[in-house]
Amino acid sequence: MKTKIIIILIFLNLILSSNIFGKDIVKSCFIEHPQNKDDYVIFHFPEDGRKPFGRGVETLLTITNKYELELEIIQADSIDYCLKKMRDGSIDILPMLIDKDDRRNYMLLKQYDKDLHLGISINSKHYNMLKYFAFSFNEKTKIWSTNWTKPEQHVWFKNEN
Repeated sequence: MKTKIIIILIFLNLILSSNIFGKDIVKSCFIEHPQNKDDYVIFHFPEDGRKPFGRGVETLLTITNKYELELEIIQADSIDYCLKKMRDGSIDILPMLIDKDDRRNYMLLKQYDKDLHLGISINSKHYNMLKYFAFSFNEKTKIWSTNWTKPEQHVWFKNEN
């Protein structure tokens, strides 16, 4: 009985400490990283204002769309800028990270490929929700099966509330 109450309290805390119904925006950040030698796109921000696209974008959308969360991706000049924003919690999640330096001091790293990790800022207001979602994340095959060379290949959840 005690275990059931604890599980219910944890679940309620997850719901109340974050907005599981998609009213908040999950923020990410990345640098321009167009096609590589294997002919797939990691992150590309079109100059015509269309949404970014690439494997990194699909990694994020796989999580946010599954839980009907809106995603905002900020283009940065350097990965250091994104890491700084992860430290202070103004960026919630980063894909395609390598586990190095002091990153585990300010983010949870969930490995999803040989050397790649999904990073979640421990200072994010969405930390509890994203942590839960990250550990249910197992979509590498789908993400790696496409080259992601145009924005129309992605499906973006749009919160209508």
